[in-house]
Amino acid sequence: MIKLINLLHEAKQVGILYHFTRTGELISILENNILKASNMWATNNDLRPFNAFTRNKNGWDVGGFYTDVRIAIDGDKLSNKYKIQPFNMGFGVDEMEERIYKTIPNIKDYILNITINTKRGAYDMDKDILNNLYPDLKTI
Repeated sequence: MIKLINLLHEAKQVGILYHFTRTGELISILENNILKASNMWATNNDLRPFNAFTRNKNGWDVGGFYTDVRIAIDGDKLSNKYKIQPFNMGFGVDEMEERIYKTIPNIKDYILNITINTKRGAYDMDKDILNNLYPDLKTI
């Protein structure tokens, strides 16, 4: 006799993550379809390259880094392939930062939407290129 076991598989519930960057970097991300890990902001205790995300959709100036682009990422889908780790620099506030210590190829598979703050950056200069790369850009 064969017994069938019904297993309940629950997916991780990460929700939406946001990656903030600048217009020039967005062009590179979309052209190459890759979000490269960087150790530019690595701490003395951890020099591994990483990609930074936040749960704060209003984090335009996270860590004093001036940005004009917000990429909304499907954190649930991303977590199926990558380990997402909380991170806090210890500034005394909850930074809501999450890190992935890898480069992420095929990043377009995880992008939900892209918002550009036209008052903050070089959107007017690059809008034709950006609209060709990602026609559904939102602007604020």
